[in-house]
Amino acid sequence: MTEKLRPYRCLDGLTLKCVAMAAMLLDHAGMTLFPDVLWLRCVGRLAFPVFAFLAAEGFAYTRNFRKYLARMAVFAVFAEIPFNLACSGHILCWEKQNVMWTLCLALLLLRGIGWAREKLPDWEEVAIVAALVLGMLAGEILRVDYGGEGVAMVLLFWLCRREKGGALCQVIGMFALCAWLGGGICYLAMLALLPIWLYNGQSGPRNKVIQYTCYVFYPVHLLLLGILTQYIS
Repeated sequence: MTEKLRPYRCLDGLTLKCVAMAAMLLDHAGMTLFPDVLWLRCVGRLAFPVFAFLAAEGFAYTRNFRKYLARMAVFAVFAEIPFNLACSGHILCWEKQNVMWTLCLALLLLRGIGWAREKLPDWEEVAIVAALVLGMLAGEILRVDYGGEGVAMVLLFWLCRREKGGALCQVIGMFALCAWLGGGICYLAMLALLPIWLYNGQSGPRNKVIQYTCYVFYPVHLLLLGILTQYIS
């Protein structure tokens, strides 16, 4: 993005979260209650890229990485049963783990790269490649939502923060990851770049109620959708 476009960056972090949560709700409603309504899944493709972007931003700005990761992990644990109920109708399901685990893996990957940059600056590029491979392998082995591609997407947004041609890198990287995820409606995830490019670098209103409401939204809406699906079926 050029300097001339900066005045048009009008979305703060909280607004981006709301956009992502709305898209996610529609996506999961389409997955559980209205599987024949394709447009719900199409709109839902916008959700994860925005969350991946916000995770990269959160890592860049957090003052306490351990606290940030621990908070993410705690809600990943809370979300697992609701995620299983919504996706499979069962309390326990090892086929796929919820997306909070994807973000946790990505944060650990970024932490590893940061450590390598500090301790082994001459090997930074090698460390990035090694961390990416390990992170993607972990994503596939642990079967987290969006798999290794989801982990890589967070890294993509983090790396693009430092590049002058970041927008072009995002387009190319997103296209490759969408193709890797299976193509088709996955390419619609590239539209998430539009609100991301409007991000103004500000977090927006911040207090614990707002912060934890955003975290709680994920397990709660999955739980409600899982219960409704069981009731309707």
